[in-house]
Amino acid sequence: METAKDYLKTKVDPVVEPLMIDLLANKPADPVGFMLSWLNKKINPAGSAPHHSPLKAKKPVAQPKVTPLYLHRTRAAPPLRTRTSPMRFA
Repeated sequence: METAKDYLKTKVDPVVEPLMIDLLANKPADPVGFMLSWLNKKINPAGSAPHHSPLKAKKPVAQPKVTPLYLHRTRAAPPLRTRTSPMRFA
């Protein structure tokens, strides 16, 4: 069974090391976009068939507006009860 160190050395380092070298050489304003583009070029070089899962930057999803619950009431809330006499303990 392959250890984590062996896996990183044989599978991850050959990809990450050149990526980091290019990243530091270019110092892009958007490093995540640069890395995604770099990896896309690595898995889908020009002229080859598209890879089954090209990396794509996630588009921001519009968040729905949240209305506070108190604005959803359809009728007025009952008035608060106030105690007019002192509390009595038995």
